[in-house]
Amino acid sequence: MTWLTPLTGLLAAAAVIPPLVALYFLKLRRKRRTISSTLLWSRSVEDLEANAPWQRLRPNLLFLLQLLVLVALAVAVAQPIAEGGGGQGRTALLIDRSGSMLATDDPNGDATRLDRAKAAAVARVETLLGGGWLGGGDAEVMVIAFDERGEVRAPFTSNARTAIEAIEAIEPSDATSLLKPALDLARAFATNVDPESGPNEVGDLSIELFSDGRLEDLATTVLRSNERLRFEPIGASDAPNLGFEIAAAERPADTPGSIAVFASVFNAGFEERLVRVAIAVDGVVQSVTPEPVRLPAARIDPATGVMEPGRGDVAFLPFEQPRDALIELSLRPADDLPDVLATDDRAAIVVPPPRRLEVLRVGESGGVLSMLLEGLPLARFESMSLARFDELASGDPASLGGFDVVVLDGVAPETLPPGRYLAFGAIAPLEGLDEFGTRDGVMVRSMQRGHEIFRNVNLDELVVATSRLVAPGADVRVLAESAGGPLVMSVDRGDLRLIQVAFDPLDSNWPLLRSFVNFTANAIEHLGSADDAAALAGLVPGDTLTATVRAGVAGATLATPDGGSVALVPDPSGVVAWGPVRRAGVHELVWGEGDDARRRIAVNRFGLDEGRLDAADALRLGDERVAASRTAGGGIDLWPWLLGLGLTLLFAEWIVYQRRAAA
Repeated sequence: MTWLTPLTGLLAAAAVIPPLVALYFLKLRRKRRTISSTLLWSRSVEDLEANAPWQRLRPNLLFLLQLLVLVALAVAVAQPIAEGGGGQGRTALLIDRSGSMLATDDPNGDATRLDRAKAAAVARVETLLGGGWLGGGDAEVMVIAFDERGEVRAPFTSNARTAIEAIEAIEPSDATSLLKPALDLARAFATNVDPESGPNEVGDLSIELFSDGRLEDLATTVLRSNERLRFEPIGASDAPNLGFEIAAAERPADTPGSIAVFASVFNAGFEERLVRVAIAVDGVVQSVTPEPVRLPAARIDPATGVMEPGRGDVAFLPFEQPRDALIELSLRPADDLPDVLATDDRAAIVVPPPRRLEVLRVGESGGVLSMLLEGLPLARFESMSLARFDELASGDPASLGGFDVVVLDGVAPETLPPGRYLAFGAIAPLEGLDEFGTRDGVMVRSMQRGHEIFRNVNLDELVVATSRLVAPGADVRVLAESAGGPLVMSVDRGDLRLIQVAFDPLDSNWPLLRSFVNFTANAIEHLGSADDAAALAGLVPGDTLTATVRAGVAGATLATPDGGSVALVPDPSGVVAWGPVRRAGVHELVWGEGDDARRRIAVNRFGLDEGRLDAADALRLGDERVAASRTAGGGIDLWPWLLGLGLTLLFAEWIVYQRRAAA
């Protein structure tokens, strides 16, 4: 039995039942006597008898009926619902298994939110399909597990055992959570495509969501007129959590045999925290921050509801590492407060061995850019005229010499073969880079400071005399822009990567600033080590893992962080793919004997996507607000029956009263 408004029912009972009982205690009860004259009665005795404050409560049918009427009405006001009565129609159970559902904020034990969501969903199946004391129902349930993708674990079924086994088999994921893919799956299965009943006929659909409510796409998701959503929140409203927002490692250009590590840590709790950061290299602890990092308490913008976490940055001094390495960072709270989500307390970075790049410059002889490139620690540097480049590119691109990066110094070739390009001034001949004029007197308005090419680069003092105006395509990423348009753009089309600067450095004061040297070195390192950069950045849960092994290898094995293994079959060119990746941690791909036949791949869960753990008290889907409900739907409402019983008893009381009055 579940009560929707128990307090209201108690208040109603307290307001009406005690007065009724008191009236029967205080009611004047004179005895009927046959007398010759009222003069024989003493007034004092009469008054004493009439006004006695308390009388002994005698059995009274009217009192009993009136009391039962008030009790029935008070209980009806409390709105009882009978569980176990079965359900009607189709119900889709949507179970969130995303990263935040691994939080262990259960006040009664160490169960994760996912464990509690599965237990609640099992209870709902038993309610909807288990029959009960008020009889069974004509119900079907469907089980969908979701993170950023939905997965049907059991289609609509009336078999409780099938649905329960599907729920219990749901495994956790560290990916983000999106509601719409799961809703679309439920809608697809609820659509009736039976030709006899009409194509695409959709009946009523009950949707029950078991989640902490941290869903990324609520603003763009709406319910249809035939859908009813019940949201059962899982988790505490004040769950504290620390995590990594960014973790990166690099080999400095001037000391490629060493590694520098950076990290940004966030606090998604509402109390200030102290935390230490430890770094381990190939499983051996290398360093721990000597003093705790102080993280301010998080705050929520009252206007937007967006959480602004407390943040702190950590930078480790470069250390010698001449070969490849697995860098692992971990958080160690330095206070007595808990951290209920362990997944984002770790970060891993796979750093490849040092590599020196080969760079080709295309343009006129000499120039400030040529002198800058000659000063970089490159394995090989050559210059080539535009005419010679066009001649080789139009013939056999392999004759260009296999350079890691090609720098276009104020020139635009006729065509760009696959490769890595850094272009200054003239706009590269690529679809999506449409030049439509120039603009004078340009300054930088915004830039993506977190991008690798802007490391130690400050463009606040940059003044550009003349910049080209470019309309970027859909796949062109703007990295820095002015009021007139993009200044720095990047294009990534698989076998062709380009960083385009929309102005000639000589048409600006950039060559006089240190940021020009840092930008050029960063851009070349970023482009030339693109494959290595992918290894450094790693993957995030939900990505597809793709790697290249030796051509002709018959099979490979992927070891996952939870101790499992997956057999993979490479294609003829040696490419293997597997995904989506569900769990964060280090995955190891092995396709033969020896260190050169294995590769480690880091998968990290960064940021607040799943790091904010305070459970939502309501969902807002478009313009509709769905309040949290810990009351299971689908039961039988008893209050109409109680109301009818009260009215029946009231009618019976009236009949009894009329008969006594007539007598």
